[in-house]
Amino acid sequence: MSARAPRLAAALVLAALAAGRAPASGDAISDQIRQKQAAVSATNAKLEAKRHELSIARARASDLNDQLSETNRSIEQVSSNLDDLTAQVHQSERKLAWNQVQLDAAEATLTRHTNALRGRLVDAYERGNLGYLNVLLSATSFNEFVERWDDVRFLVAANQRAVRERRAAERAVASAERRLESERAALDD
Repeated sequence: MSARAPRLAAALVLAALAAGRAPASGDAISDQIRQKQAAVSATNAKLEAKRHELSIARARASDLNDQLSETNRSIEQVSSNLDDLTAQVHQSERKLAWNQVQLDAAEATLTRHTNALRGRLVDAYERGNLGYLNVLLSATSFNEFVERWDDVRFLVAANQRAVRERRAAERAVASAERRLESERAALDD
């Protein structure tokens, strides 16, 4: 209702009263008009208070909607981060499994090389250093001596190669263990 409506109603009431009543009852009518105007003013005040409450409620609803939107964005961000972390965990688990396979293979290779070298060392110990010399000196011809020399050189080279291969296998095992520990630490993180 607009501010002019109560005044118009009051003016109509006054006009009706003035036309149909005697001046003696004017005080009573004036009191009634004042009461009606007070009631209209009170209603208008209540209406303004309700409008103000509505405005506050709308602002609060807007704030809550903004907070809800921000919360939803945060949830989406956390969900995305969680998906990324889950993918990283799966990738780390695959790397861990692969590094374990490599470590197992390197350890098996090291064991083979260790056993082969141990066998060569046992043979060398049992035959002694003179075994190579005896093989060379027991040759009956120069051609046989050269052939035996080549055989001895081949055996010495094979022994040296076995030692190098064992050292390489040891390094491979150590490297695989470091990668495995690194992947375990990354997975734990």
